[in-house]
Formats: sequence, structure tokens, C-alpha cells
Amino acid sequence: MKSSIKQNKLFQFLAYLFMRSISFVKELFNACKGRRLTVLWIAAFFTFMYISSEYYIEKLQSKVGIAVDISNISSNDHIFFKVDKGVREYKDLKIGEFIAFKTDKLEPFVSRDYTVIKKVIAKEGDHIQIKGMDVLVNGKKHAELHPIALQKINKTVGQMQTDYIVPKHSIFVLGSYKRSYDSRYWGVLPTEKKTKLDIATPILF
Repeated sequence: MKSSIKQNKLFQFLAYLFMRSISFVKELFNACKGRRLTVLWIAAFFTFMYISSEYYIEKLQSKVGIAVDISNISSNDHIFFKVDKGVREYKDLKIGEFIAFKTDKLEPFVSRDYTVIKKVIAKEGDHIQIKGMDVLVNGKKHAELHPIALQKINKTVGQMQTDYIVPKHSIFVLGSYKRSYDSRYWGVLPTEKKTKLDIATPILF
């Protein structure tokens, strides 16, 4: 009995809303007599604005983004980055710049679907060496291997020793956190010759 009463009340309420909506549409229609063309133009204008705003938002997202350096949260340094997409040719890339990229080189620790941010330390022709725990670029120490990182990838210090020249259109990158998983452990990042790179700029320190 209570259930049927509730259903009747719900039906009455919905019917009331429906009738009020019909009444509103009729009043609006009557108020617009003689001005229907104007109303249509206004409707067309707002429709165009809605469609174009979606288009330009999508265009903006294809050029600019916001990224987070999760590995750096504990040090509160360079956490948020503005990413300008496809703005830098390899030849114009500067040492010390941050780049944003996707790669399978960090798997299984980081999915290839995630955007990664690292700092450019060396480019083609630069000399990379790992001597003991030290990571050298052109004879200058830039970083060290981290024991916890070595443990995670199941490598010894001896296995990490290397000496090579960065190949063409490749980059040696470092994370800004000591335990970052970067070129110290998986080597250089190759880039496509004709593809412009995404540049990341820190916006919160």
C-alpha cells in the first residue's frame, strides 16, 4: 500500500514537471514571435562557440600540457612542469634542459604509456663513462649509481661499468632525484630525426 502511494506521488511529481516544461516552452515560443530569426542566429552563434571552444581546447592540449615529476616529491624540487609539445629540434636542444617523453626503456618499473621527465646531460658525440659508482660525461662527474636502484634492477656495480660515445640523435638523461631510473641504468634515449621534442619547464620549486 505504501509502495503504491509513493509511486502515485512520484508519477504526479513527474507529470507536474513535464507540464511545467511544456508551458515554459510555449511561453518562450510566443515571446519570440517576430524575432525567431534573431533567436536562431543567437542559437547558431552559441553552438559555433561551443564547437570551436572544444576545437581550440583540443588544439591547446596538443601543444601545451602539465606534468608532474613524481620521483621528486620527497625533495620538493621541480615538482610541476609546463610541457611545450614538439617545440625543439634535436640540434637546438640544450644541455640542462628538461624533456618530456614516453619510452619502453623504463619498463617494467614505468609503463611506456606514461610521460617521463628527465634532464638532458649529454648529446651525440659526448663521452659517457661509468667508473666505479661515478657517472662521468666528458670526464666530468655528473652523478653516481644508487645502491637501491642497482638492487631493483638486479645488477652489480661491476656489470654497470661502461665507456661509450653517445650515438647520433640520442640523449643521455638524468632524473633530478638520486634514485631516479634513468640513462645511468638503461642507456641513451634515441630520438626520431624529424620529430621535434617536448620541452618541460619547471613551474613550481
